[in-house]
Amino acid sequence: MRRAEGSRAAYERTQNLADAFASYYRSASSIDLPRLQNVAKRFSDLGHVAGAIELPLHTAQAHDPHDRATEFLAAGRYDGDPRRAEYEERQKCYEIVIAELQKRDEALNEAVAAGNGKFLS
Repeated sequence: MRRAEGSRAAYERTQNLADAFASYYRSASSIDLPRLQNVAKRFSDLGHVAGAIELPLHTAQAHDPHDRATEFLAAGRYDGDPRRAEYEERQKCYEIVIAELQKRDEALNEAVAAGNGKFLS
């Protein structure tokens, strides 16, 4: 990621972002929430939408591979249910995605209001 942030050439930056994304994607099951928030923000700041959106989605799935969060919801969300932890972790990952989508939506609205088509930074 640091190489991408320091890259001046567009091709080099794109390649470094793709490499960083692949590395984080492979290790999604070991990324904790604060690290995921930081990494997703850095991808967003660099304009790498896959890193900002797909990585948190994949991490949510990697942390709950048996979809216990859905079971928790189906069972009625009881306080003592041990599946609550997976549910809450998925929710936090989804919040990162929602925030990024809202940011992109706001940028699009601003671009439309300004009359230009450039909305992704």
